[in-house]
Amino acid sequence: MLFDLVKAMEDKFGDKNPVKAKEMPWVVPFVMRLWDKQMAELYEGWGKVTVFDGSRATEVLRIEYIGYEKSMQDMGEALIETGYVEKK
Repeated sequence: MLFDLVKAMEDKFGDKNPVKAKEMPWVVPFVMRLWDKQMAELYEGWGKVTVFDGSRATEVLRIEYIGYEKSMQDMGEALIETGYVEKK
């Protein structure tokens, strides 16, 4: 899933910015978990998919979700507009 988030950013900004989506081999967090707590947590969730169901919010509050691709791309644009990321 993290790969998909970065891929959405690469699709929008990768031609002008150094955004490259690469999948980390499972062996990296497997080995690094022995020394690094964050890698241990990453490895613990490796290959697991978490599904969130917002249908109740849609039903009751009439929320319309935009999807992670657009959300990530909007965030990238906001980072550029606010100066956190250099505009190229």
